[in-house]
Amino acid sequence: MRAASSRPTGIIVLFTLTGLSSLTDGRGLHVLTFQTEAPSLLWLNDVLAVGEGAIDIERRLLQMRYYECDVELPLPALPAD
Repeated sequence: MRAASSRPTGIIVLFTLTGLSSLTDGRGLHVLTFQTEAPSLLWLNDVLAVGEGAIDIERRLLQMRYYECDVELPLPALPAD
């Protein structure tokens, strides 16, 4: 799913949500990314969030919890050309 969120200040944040949800047991996993040109929110462009949750089809309810992913290990230096 791709959508946009506009803030009262006129700032627009685009987001993309992909993943899988099971209609059998209601469990789901999602990946969420953002795009914006707003200087105060440029940090969102570097966010990769993973979500877990559940959907109740009969009651039309969705409950999700998202976690920001971050590289914690030092990356090896790339060889020079």
